[in-house]
Amino acid sequence: MRKLQSANILTALETHPAFRAANTVLLYHSLNDEVDTHEFIRKWSNKKRILLPVVVGDDLELRIYAVAGKGKLTYYTIKSGDTLSTIAGKYGVTIKDIQRWNGMSNTKIAAGKRLKIYK
Repeated sequence: MRKLQSANILTALETHPAFRAANTVLLYHSLNDEVDTHEFIRKWSNKKRILLPVVVGDDLELRIYAVAGKGKLTYYTIKSGDTLSTIAGKYGVTIKDIQRWNGMSNTKIAAGKRLKIYK
């Protein structure tokens, strides 16, 4: 039932003239009991700039959604005190993305090492 509701809501959204005309849209990754937006975000990410809200400490930041591994490759040099969590937050990706891109099996990092980041 919820899947059908989600589909109906998202179909109404994507056919709305304001959505069709927009180059940038603000969406959110849904929780289990909400309208499922994950596939919708992936579907539209190559046609529109998708902004997602992210809580960082006490602040709410808007991050541009990028399909993991399909963005522009950049390198980040790890600094003393960095964690995969802070680096992932800085680039709007997940810890698992960074681990996958860099062939890492755990979250241990060392200052001076370079990490591949797709953004």
